[in-house]
Amino acid sequence: MEGDILSLTELRQLRREQPRKLFSYLKQVERDFVFGVEDHRAEENEWGGEYRVLLNRNIELHLVPHYNEQMTNEDELPQFCVMPDSELAGTESERSIPIDDEESVPGVTFFVEPDAYDRMVDELAHVVEQYDDFDVIPDTYFLETELVNLIHRRVLEHETIKKEREYDFRRGLVGGEAPEVDLEDEGGDLDHGAPPRT
Repeated sequence: MEGDILSLTELRQLRREQPRKLFSYLKQVERDFVFGVEDHRAEENEWGGEYRVLLNRNIELHLVPHYNEQMTNEDELPQFCVMPDSELAGTESERSIPIDDEESVPGVTFFVEPDAYDRMVDELAHVVEQYDDFDVIPDTYFLETELVNLIHRRVLEHETIKKEREYDFRRGLVGGEAPEVDLEDEGGDLDHGAPPRT
């Protein structure tokens, strides 16, 4: 199995029947991270990205094509996101997101060329088609994609993200030393940084 690319059925079977073997396999084949993808394209004028990528069950990277009624400016964007902008492509915008009167968390927007953004969206559709609802896909499965390249080259290298990675796998990971929380025991909604629901 080492080095093989497994199907969704095979990965789910390992998670269900041999979680420690799954954990061992992931450690062997991943390069820098594992990830999962949620498709929210059917939601219009809602908060959050059209795709949401969860890195190491910790960092939620939203792909936001444009502002909308729920995100009218940068201050209302998710904590970490990717946006297309031909003038700002290749740059990052850092901001502080207030949680309450005394506390805030850092946020970063990664700007990319519009055509690069479109390629990433196409790639994510392909990932969802193959591995829908599985959140520990090895990065090496999609190593040649625009998305994984962006994550390797810019996202994981950003100082704010490096600090956030101290909390990688805080939601638990099946396998290893009998984690307290199974991956599938928690909801899959990637809403970190969302405004309160009304």
